[in-house]
Parts: sequence; structure tokens; C-alpha cells
Amino acid sequence: MKKFIVTTFLVVLGAYGAFKGLVWYQTDQAIAKFKEATALHMAVDYGWISSNLEGEIIIKDVKLTPFQLRETIPIQEISLKFPSVFAMLDYYSPLNRRSPQSADAGMPDSLEISVVHANLPMVDSWENYKSEPDGSHNVGEFLAIDCGDVDGVDVKEMREMGYDRLQVDASWGYNYNSMSSMLSLFFNTDIQGVSNIQGRLDIDVDRNFSWPPSEGTRLPRLKYLTYLYEDASFIKRLTLFCTKKTGDSPAQFVEGSIEKSQQILAEAGVTPSADLVNAYAVYLKGDGSFEFILNPVEDLDYSLLAFMDMSSIVDALGLQLRMNQVMIPDLSANIDQAKLKAFLSPPPVVVDAPPPPPPKVEKAYRQVEVDELDAYVGYPVRLKENSGKLVEGSIEKVLEYQIDVAVPLQTGSVSFHIKKRDIAEIKVYK
Repeated sequence: MKKFIVTTFLVVLGAYGAFKGLVWYQTDQAIAKFKEATALHMAVDYGWISSNLEGEIIIKDVKLTPFQLRETIPIQEISLKFPSVFAMLDYYSPLNRRSPQSADAGMPDSLEISVVHANLPMVDSWENYKSEPDGSHNVGEFLAIDCGDVDGVDVKEMREMGYDRLQVDASWGYNYNSMSSMLSLFFNTDIQGVSNIQGRLDIDVDRNFSWPPSEGTRLPRLKYLTYLYEDASFIKRLTLFCTKKTGDSPAQFVEGSIEKSQQILAEAGVTPSADLVNAYAVYLKGDGSFEFILNPVEDLDYSLLAFMDMSSIVDALGLQLRMNQVMIPDLSANIDQAKLKAFLSPPPVVVDAPPPPPPKVEKAYRQVEVDELDAYVGYPVRLKENSGKLVEGSIEKVLEYQIDVAVPLQTGSVSFHIKKRDIAEIKVYK
């Protein structure tokens, strides 16, 4: 009996060790491939890989060093969570065609990736990752702030607001239900002292769907969308930062920001309802939450939205906006489609190419006419008299009937008075 127990224990221990070893090896190989793919852009390092019987793989002490950032981003851990340990083993098994090492690699029915305590430095080199401005605008620019000479919050402004580094905890993933053909995508990002953002997207999609879709393929349909933004003292810091610049009170900051936003909206051809304007005013008071929900009616024909009025669009999309968990009643807005399109995607600015620079002309002795010599006083000159005599020096003076040429000597120069009628040929260095 004792031998049986010991044997069973050793078998279980060996199986557990094999499981841990397989997961470690496959994850290490996947990280090696990731390092190879990103070698031109950043350095990747990590401490250890662990796993558990709940279907979770944890990579500890990750360090990312983007070369253009020139700073290291330390991450306490990155985890991949499978629906179960059996799903993880199924995915990692070298005999399974869906293995990460297989050319036919597929994904499990659900997966969640989490990042714990990523520490982002607030350094100016983040500018290296910004795209070049092309004159276009995005919807986020409709919400302006009254902040003196500051139009938007960037790295420099974040530092002035007290954010030297940002600690980020984030998770995102998906879940696919093959019975209902429902794919749910989700994310949750928490930036300490800034905000928490959560979102979920439900799509009705066939498992074998591919892009571009083949003829007769049923396209994915949106079933539900929610986006929740919760402020975590960022707006209060922004208010303090801006009011120090302008000398206004917090109430004046809110009023000025509303006014600037309405000016931008008017430029874009949008006139929002009073309820929407009031919701933004509430948001600017800080520590608030904003939620956006879409729950469209079944079998909605999206091509018809362009022909509906705002109220019908809201009903068809099941659109809801909540500020501090209170429904915003009136979501209407008057929109000038032409002005909005021109605002979001203005025509490219055509800049004429600068004219080419004039060809560079090397200096040399060039022949001129005698009556042009007034323009070359002080220039080096070579002249030939009718008698054949050659004179080389610089023009000192040009008179009506003669010119004076200074000819250099070892200890100075001597002036020659030459009558214009005696000049057979004259060249100026120009």
C-alpha cells in the first residue's frame, strides 16, 4: 500500500512538473519570437514564467525599452488567463494543430491578458511616437478646455500637473460562444490618479468568418456596445493647473471651456442640445463618470441611418448617454453634414514647391565693356592696352576719361592712370 501511495505521488509530481515545464518552454519560445519581431524597435526582458492549475500563465518582472522612448517601462507582471487548465493544455500541446508553434495556430474560445503595474515615465521622447499632423480633426477635439495658451494636455502639461510617472493596470480579452455565435470583446484600463476606462463590444459573428468576406458570407452584426469613463481626480488637477494660468475661478474654467467647445462645434456645423452641454459642464466639475451605450434594434439596416433624423437614429441604435449614472434625456443635435465632413477631413493643403536656387556661378575674370567700369570699383582687374602692355591690380577710381588701377608691390601698391581710349581689353574678377 505504501509503495502504491509513493508511486502515485511520484506520478502526480512528475505530471505536474511536465505540465509546468511544457508551459514554461512554450511561453519562452513565444517570447523569443516576440523579441525577434520587435528587435528593431525595442528591447524586451523578463524575470520568470510561472503557471497554475487555474489556467493562468504569469510572466514576472517584464522590462520594455522602446528605442525612440529611451526609457525603460517596468511591468510587475503580464498574465494570460485561459478558461481552464485543460484549455491551456489543449492550446499548448505540441500535438495540437492550434499550438503556438503550429502554422495553423488558432486561439482558444476565450482569453484574457492582464498587465499589472506598468510604470510609464512622463518624458518628452513620447513625442517621437506622434504622427505628423495632416490638418484633420477627430471627435475628441470637440471638447475643449479654457486653459490660457494650452490647447490640449500633453506630456509637458502632465508633468506640471504632478504626474511624473503613470501606473497603469489593464486587462483585455475576448470570449466566443459557439452556440450563439456571440463574440464579446472587453477591456479595462485603470490609470492611477487619472481615470478608469471600461468597455465591452458584443458581435454576432460566425467562427469561420474571415476578412475580406467571401461572397454570401454573413457579415458580423453589432449587438451591444458600452464604454464607461470614470474620472480619478484628473479633472480636478486640470482645473487647478488651468486656473493658475488664467487666474479664473473653477466656475469660470467650466464656463470658458463650454464656450470654447461650442465655438469649435459651430465651426464643425454641430449644435448640441442643452442637455448635452450641461452634461459636459457636470463632467468638468471632476470625479464624474460618463457612459456611452449602443443597443441597436434587431436586423437594423445601417445604410438607412443617413436618411433618418436624429431622434430616429437614437431610437434605432438604442443610444444612451449617462453622466454620473443619470440618463441624459435629450441627445439631439443639429448637424450640417457638409461642414462636419470638411472639419473632420479637410482637403489636403497643396503647397507649391519652392523655386530651385539659381545655379552657382564660380568667380572668374570675365570681360566687360569700358563704359561698365563704374559698377566695379574695388574689383580685381586685368587689362590690356592698345600698345600690348598688360596691367593687373584693382580698380581704384573711374573718371570720365581715365581709370586708376592700384597695382600691388612688395611694400604697398602704386596707382596707374590709364586713359580709357588706350584700353584694348579689360576683364573683371566677378
